[in-house]
Amino acid sequence: MTERGTADTGITARMITFYIPLPAPIPIDRGFILTFDLGEPAPELHGLPLRVTADIGGLPEPGNRFVSIQLIQTEAPAEIFGMPAESLRRVVKDQYPQLEALADIDEPDPEDGESLQAATVAECVTSLREDLDDPVSEAFDNCLEAVHDLSRAYRMFTRRAIPVPTFSTVPSVVFYVLRTIAPPGETDHDLGFFMAHAALPYGIGVEELSGEDVDRMVGYVSAMRRGHPGIPYLELRIESRLAHERHGAYRQSVTLAHTAVEVLLDTVLSLMLWEEGIDAEEAASQVFSGYASTRVRREFHPRLGGDWRTESRGIVAQYLQVLAPLRHRTIHLGYSPTRSESADALRIADAMESHVSERLLARKNRYMTTACLFFGDRRLRERGEMSRTIQRHLDRSDPDSWLTDYVEWHERLIDVMATERSGRPPSGRTT
Repeated sequence: MTERGTADTGITARMITFYIPLPAPIPIDRGFILTFDLGEPAPELHGLPLRVTADIGGLPEPGNRFVSIQLIQTEAPAEIFGMPAESLRRVVKDQYPQLEALADIDEPDPEDGESLQAATVAECVTSLREDLDDPVSEAFDNCLEAVHDLSRAYRMFTRRAIPVPTFSTVPSVVFYVLRTIAPPGETDHDLGFFMAHAALPYGIGVEELSGEDVDRMVGYVSAMRRGHPGIPYLELRIESRLAHERHGAYRQSVTLAHTAVEVLLDTVLSLMLWEEGIDAEEAASQVFSGYASTRVRREFHPRLGGDWRTESRGIVAQYLQVLAPLRHRTIHLGYSPTRSESADALRIADAMESHVSERLLARKNRYMTTACLFFGDRRLRERGEMSRTIQRHLDRSDPDSWLTDYVEWHERLIDVMATERSGRPPSGRTT
């Protein structure tokens, strides 16, 4: 790394070193050090002599804040699909004790240890900004951004499809060493742990489902196989959260969040058009032939009421003025959203779901079938929204046939839209 002496300003410099395990190894010899100049002055570093202790990939400007990275190669227990290899083999052995090929698999010998695989830890050094309320967090942000860029460069150069370190892919707790460089060059060391995020491993804090919950979960299986209109939206929202919270894949989280909202809006609008008795052909040509933003401006307020203005501070305006442009930059210009922008995208998506749900509940007696399909009669009861009008509607109707009728209508809608946009003749599918 680099060693620095005492600043000529008389300010005591505190350096912090984070040890960040990378999600995939980067096999670079430990003698290589890459230094990132953060481009901002650091009074505590001004005048500190810089002594190079290893080959270094560029030096920061004197007195500038920096991040230096050295990659340490090590080994970690081998994993198969996220589980230690020996653990997975023992599971199979327990299930199939009669298989001779697994007979020699036993508890690992402590002297042999488990199977190991290559691993890389990034040793990141930077200075602390003592003028901040939380200088450790700011230092970690700078270090993680530098390691992130180094990992991106490595995978682009090697063309390896590997994850890069983000807030979501590094361990939730990161080890660090804090050094105070005081005159006349004496250094004190303090050890600590930094909480990078609160995402626990998938196997921690998971409660077993009750019998009633299992029955309700199986209902989702049935809904998926029958083509329930709410399934695509639910999966898109979960996938957007997964990309943000677990994978740190902010391009994916933003695009998935935007797609989820668009699917939500088109699903509710399709249900209402179907309930109104509009032909699929008319819906395709008169409603769904234009842009999604046009449908938001024109179709929802007359049906659901409430605030659907596109130029205000409301959530619909945020969807069209913040989330949609961010998605377009990401998709068409290759923009890489920040973690903060990704979090804002998820916030807007959540708020749009709340807004649509609130408005549909406000018009539930007008769009009774839509409300029952969208929420389900059980959720309507749990939310205290099962009105007498809706209950009578359920009693004198065949709710099980609604889903079949709607799916057939929607398939016809998709077929007509595809035909109109491609210019090809209809597929011949009948409904």
